[in-house]
Amino acid sequence: MKFGLINFLENPAGKSERQVVEEQKYLCAAAEEYGFDSVWPVEHHFSEYGHCVSAPVMLAALASATRLVRLASGVVALPFHNPIRIAEEFALVDLLSDGRLDFGVGRGFQPEEFRGYGIDQTKSREIFTEALEIILQAWTLDRVNFVGSHFRFENVAVRPKPVQKPHPPIWMAAVSPESFIYAGRRGFNLVCSPILGDPTALAKNLAGYRAVIDAARRLGKPVIVDSSKHYAKAVSLYRADPQQTRIILLVRDGRGVFYSGLKRNAGRRYSLIFWYRHYVRALQLINRHVPNNHVLQVRYEDFVQQPQQ
Repeated sequence: MKFGLINFLENPAGKSERQVVEEQKYLCAAAEEYGFDSVWPVEHHFSEYGHCVSAPVMLAALASATRLVRLASGVVALPFHNPIRIAEEFALVDLLSDGRLDFGVGRGFQPEEFRGYGIDQTKSREIFTEALEIILQAWTLDRVNFVGSHFRFENVAVRPKPVQKPHPPIWMAAVSPESFIYAGRRGFNLVCSPILGDPTALAKNLAGYRAVIDAARRLGKPVIVDSSKHYAKAVSLYRADPQQTRIILLVRDGRGVFYSGLKRNAGRRYSLIFWYRHYVRALQLINRHVPNNHVLQVRYEDFVQQPQQ
């Protein structure tokens, strides 16, 4: 079992903001001396509930004051931020701390924070999903290419890259059942609390998360690669062991997918490919080297909505 210190930088009354920040910075740094494994400054806005308006700034300060403790964001509310900027800043934290970053993310839940930033809270889930995909691209691909409902980036070279490969551990905050299942399907670590909601519902949500993440981990995690190299990598993996390898081509509206990697499941290996564009051309290229019955075409929506067995 590991122990972490979560820190809101709250100010119930009677202290200046400078006192709050200095005191909480000291406590987070002291956590290493007292044997804690991680510290988690929590992002909040517009109230005395928390003065940590920027987790990367706080973690950068702690990076120079500590040597061993893991530095975690607890959590970054992605709908409030530009995802490219978040990717840049947290990659820098990982560099400053020599690879000690744990990247905690969430949708945010306080209506006054959404109002303060002028963001429609009903769109928080889709904004969060798009932002996280962009951050993962920024950390693992040479260039970001993304077209969504809320963000659009074309050929953006994001620097720096984090120390940890393929990226720092992802921790996702979850309250609703849908968030627990999404975190499990993506293979993310989980941030949750027994004080938010009914304990019985939490137990049910945790059971659902464990079942889904177990299935996801049996299949394995994708390795993100340059989309221009997808087909060549898939063919190379297939040729290494054609009897035990199958290729899964995930299709979303004829474009828009971005993972490729070797999969193992029940002794069989899979090369999982998500294409950004021109999947028909990709299929033609693959079929020059791979029998058609060894290429499985799966809709992206079907893949992410069901646990993989």
